[in-house]
Amino acid sequence: DSLYKPIERAPRRFNKLAVPKALQAALPYKSKPKLDAPSAAKKPRKGSLKALRAVVAEPEERAAAKLMQQVHTMYNERERKRKRSMEVRRAAHAKK
Repeated sequence: DSLYKPIERAPRRFNKLAVPKALQAALPYKSKPKLDAPSAAKKPRKGSLKALRAVVAEPEERAAAKLMQQVHTMYNERERKRKRSMEVRRAAHAKK
């Protein structure tokens, strides 16, 4: 039979790993299961010092940032025009 059918499998769901409390107490801190996601993946809190700290850019940095913003704006505008023209072309082609 040369007609192959795709295999349909239900996604597997695994239960969370349960570590007994006695074993947790015996483990060093580094090996204990963590309740939350890693701290690097967490967003800074709204009132944290890092979020509230002001960043003062040097004049060269400001000029570079302004130039990059202008380049991105020009690119985005060009992409918007290109997409609009493609929509018009697709619509004209779909009419035929």
